[in-house]
Amino acid sequence: MTVSVQGSWGSGKSSVMAMAVKRVRDRDDRQVNVVEFNTWQYSQFNLGEQLAANLIRRIADCVAPATATPEQLERKQRLKQHLGTLALAGADFLFEEAAPWIPQGHRLASFWRKLNDRVERRKPENEPADQVQAITELRDTFANLVAQSKERVVVLIDDLDRLEPRRAVELLESIKIFLDVPGCVFVLAVDIEIVEEGVSARYGSSGDSAKDAARGRRYFEKLIQVPFHVPVYAYDVEALLEAGVEAAGLTTGEHAKSYLSFARQVGSSNPRAVKRLTNTLALQKLVKTAESPDSSIGDQGGLDLFAMLCLQSAHPEVAAFVYQLQYEGSGVKGLVQFLEKGEESGEDEAWAPENKQLVDKQAWERDWGAAKNMLYMVTAHFSGGADDSINEQRFRAAAEQAADADGRPGQWNLIGDPGGMRARLSELGIKARDIGWGFEFADATADFLTPVGQSGRMWTLNFANSEHRGPKRFGMLSFGVNRMGLSIERVAQAYESEAALRELSEQWAKKLNVEFGQGTELPRLEASTLEDLPVSVRLRWYGRDPQPAALLAQFVRELVLGPESGARVTQK
Repeated sequence: MTVSVQGSWGSGKSSVMAMAVKRVRDRDDRQVNVVEFNTWQYSQFNLGEQLAANLIRRIADCVAPATATPEQLERKQRLKQHLGTLALAGADFLFEEAAPWIPQGHRLASFWRKLNDRVERRKPENEPADQVQAITELRDTFANLVAQSKERVVVLIDDLDRLEPRRAVELLESIKIFLDVPGCVFVLAVDIEIVEEGVSARYGSSGDSAKDAARGRRYFEKLIQVPFHVPVYAYDVEALLEAGVEAAGLTTGEHAKSYLSFARQVGSSNPRAVKRLTNTLALQKLVKTAESPDSSIGDQGGLDLFAMLCLQSAHPEVAAFVYQLQYEGSGVKGLVQFLEKGEESGEDEAWAPENKQLVDKQAWERDWGAAKNMLYMVTAHFSGGADDSINEQRFRAAAEQAADADGRPGQWNLIGDPGGMRARLSELGIKARDIGWGFEFADATADFLTPVGQSGRMWTLNFANSEHRGPKRFGMLSFGVNRMGLSIERVAQAYESEAALRELSEQWAKKLNVEFGQGTELPRLEASTLEDLPVSVRLRWYGRDPQPAALLAQFVRELVLGPESGARVTQK
């Protein structure tokens, strides 16, 4: 008989199996031999091909230990001989089929045949003649071994979902073929999605994910006689949250419902997800206390941080953007503005900020749309008081602490970690020449510009002057595999009118030797005033033909700081 303990990652499958084992072993009248088999070690050391054989050996060693009767030990030895016959049969096939395709393969195959002949001459008379007979005798020997033990054998197999899906399915098939015998019960902790993936990997995909999933479920139902689904919705998540928060040195108190509301956005029925959140909360509180014992996180601050951690867990890309808003100085007010712009657009799609339009607008709209309900919850959480104003100080503290916990490359400072930023861009497929150009441009504008790393292929361009008032960001620099782009969102007051902006940009388009205005041909410089941003100046060019960094720096300096900056223009 085969029993499944089914549930997703972190739903408590291992805990359920552990409770069942304890219940069985605590019985005084038990006639049960419990065998535990964890597949994780095989996934770690790439031993998936030996999984079934090692499972059989493990069961045999538990059913017939060294103190067993001579007859049991003899059957165990026979069982292992059958495994050896099957292994040799598999090796025969491998060497004969692979020989034509590998260097000196004929010699390797010849050597294997000679070695196999020696094994055949020394093989006992009662050894099976072929692998079909070996499979039959292996099953019969295993059944007799279990029957002789006079105990019910319960085999618990955990962490199947840590295996490669195809290997997990192969193990299920081995259990059905070799080990499904009277007196032997298999209990499997499994995620049905892993089985669905494994069936597609082993037998091919139809190209229709819904059909593949249905086929995987039907396949699984044929192997499992007793399915048990972990009752995740019966968990007392509120008690789990309270215990985790108290372990962090905080109390839920009047905030208990708020904790639960945010946890539900992540998937509060998953105890491991909840535990990870409360563990992160506890770690950040310890770090904050170590940094400044007088400003440790209190109960309100703990809930604030938990809200941001839930956003980060459920919608990591959107959370990274929120952290970036805080880093640039607009903070929660900027977040509210983005939400309001989305409402004013009257469309289902999210309103995409300028820097996201330069990357993958559709992906961003999908992420933003999925996160909107939670973003409203977050902004409402930080609102209050008689005038329902937003507490920017609390938001800033929580966002900065959550960003520290996230540790995303998007929070790197280019000047502080240039090596890390080079590595990040290289991982994204950006050519070394273009990365070098970016650093050259940063050096040429270092007196007024500070590049800050952001997730994806983007650098935020901030004002370097710490005394600058207003938003810190004035533009973005984007790196593409084949092209690059510079976007300026804020310029000197002298160029805020459409006419002045176009006049300056058109002059510079000639000096940079690029097209001016709307169009698709690159390189090109575009300029306009927008409602959602003060201005928009965008320069795009092919990576193989980069703009001179020093000359482009002069254009940006004059555009952002104004004509009084003293920028001198040289003809290209």
